[in-house]
Amino acid sequence: MSDSRKHHPFDSLWEKAHPDGQQQYAALFEESKVAFTVRRLCLNKQLCQELDTMEFQRTGTQRTISTFATFNSRFPSFPVVLSANWLNGVKLHNRADCVHPKWFQSFSRLPFFRPFVELVRVAEANREVRPQGMVFPRKGIMHGLIVHNADSQTYSEKCRSMHVYRGDGIDLVVQPFSGFLDSILASRLWTPQ
Repeated sequence: MSDSRKHHPFDSLWEKAHPDGQQQYAALFEESKVAFTVRRLCLNKQLCQELDTMEFQRTGTQRTISTFATFNSRFPSFPVVLSANWLNGVKLHNRADCVHPKWFQSFSRLPFFRPFVELVRVAEANREVRPQGMVFPRKGIMHGLIVHNADSQTYSEKCRSMHVYRGDGIDLVVQPFSGFLDSILASRLWTPQ
């Protein structure tokens, strides 16, 4: 196969039955990462319910924390603006150009690089001052990886494994998402309000 991806024999059947399957996968991925974030940061159910009530009183619509956009708006003091990108189902572990040694040779060609750079560009255009972080899946890393443009030292306390990239006018860090969240908890950088 030209794109070096292995396909399951039933993939085409799923795509015919669910033409919006890619969007469903992307939404489910983001929802699962938001739920993990809420659990990992020890945001208790009562706080989340209070926030849901406040949101309902403010807007008149019932919303739950199922997207990072909602998380970011409800927790504007969180040190990094979070987002998720399913990378259109690209399986990094199956691509020869995505194995870790290749990161040192052609980091800017990795599937998550351009979406993240675009995310940063949009944030800068909107005058967002907080660093950006984009969670994406990687087989073998339970809750995926996060690429962010925050200080690598600040978010390395509980995460000993990370890749730091400096080039193309941008400094980026890629690390396990769980370690990133653990570092925020351990350093007491943030307290939910």
